[in-house]
Amino acid sequence: MSFSRKFARDPTPVNPRSSKNANDTLSLLLMGDTQYYYHCEDINNPCKLVTEDIRGKYHMIRNNSFPVEITPNQTMLEAQETTYKMESRYANRVQKESLAKFIDDQNVKPSALIINGDITQNGRQDELEEFHTNWLKNISIPVILGLGNHDYQDNLKTCKNCTHFMLMWYTAYLKKMYLNADLQKTRNKSETLVTGSMSWKKKMCSANGKTCAHVVQLNNKLDYGLDFTFNSVRWNISSPRSYILNELNRLHVSEIDGIGDIRFTEHDFSDLEQVPRIAVFNAHWHESHNATIECIYGLKVPFIFVGSVPRNRFSFLQMDQNKAIITGYEAIDMTLSKGAGFRKLESVKLFGKCEKTVRLQFGEVPSS
Repeated sequence: MSFSRKFARDPTPVNPRSSKNANDTLSLLLMGDTQYYYHCEDINNPCKLVTEDIRGKYHMIRNNSFPVEITPNQTMLEAQETTYKMESRYANRVQKESLAKFIDDQNVKPSALIINGDITQNGRQDELEEFHTNWLKNISIPVILGLGNHDYQDNLKTCKNCTHFMLMWYTAYLKKMYLNADLQKTRNKSETLVTGSMSWKKKMCSANGKTCAHVVQLNNKLDYGLDFTFNSVRWNISSPRSYILNELNRLHVSEIDGIGDIRFTEHDFSDLEQVPRIAVFNAHWHESHNATIECIYGLKVPFIFVGSVPRNRFSFLQMDQNKAIITGYEAIDMTLSKGAGFRKLESVKLFGKCEKTVRLQFGEVPSS
């Protein structure tokens, strides 16, 4: 993601509640991994309590698997599948209710909720239908989606029709949402050919249009692609590497290959007002909710794991013409939090000068 405003020498805090700069502030909610139906992270204690009895009855350990000395029978495997669904539905309910409460609490609603894949575990129709019912309805802000490896990569060998189904759905979604996607479709007498990386970009701005972010979604790893045919449709999905490099080259970035390996072309960094502001937002590692602020040429380049449903975490990005801040949040069951719904964690300033790389785990400081 890149940001079209310039650095300020003496930034003031982002305060979207202030009527003075509310229209200047662009805010986005970020999360990943609704992943119907996947179990919760072991550290998500309230979620694990939901299946504690059934896991004990069928000799499952905390991560819903069986000890190596046990060979599960069909009844035990069905019980395991039940725990996956119970925990997934619990965590998704808690996350959605928390976000709904958070959105209602804001004087100015966030511009969008970006869900950075995986939206399903296996790309099955029942998983997608439950996601669609629970997340694409009754949310008061736009929901913008990316896919992940569980949606279409991991199930290609075991369920080719699932991969085809998910890709058909997502290409229709991209068109419906008017997302500028790297996707081309051609037809001949025998088949339809779909090519491109499926990456998309969207310019998102504050209410007055003064603060903008150029959001780029890759949908998968830089080295991933696939090529298969199903029902007279050939899917030739390419790696997103070329797409993202083309987007970054105009910002004087010559290469990107993982955390901390962004390389800038020869460029004058003496004037901070001319330096592009770039941040990378990840999901998919369910337990990870952290910020790595890489110090590159004395300037901050943030890499953020935004939080996942299995851990019940999310992040809130706020930026105005002077400053950009991301804050971590823990989603909490409304009944356990007396209606609070969420707990604020640390905040991190994303851009500016730096002397060294800094790493922060959201939530590592205990609440008082």
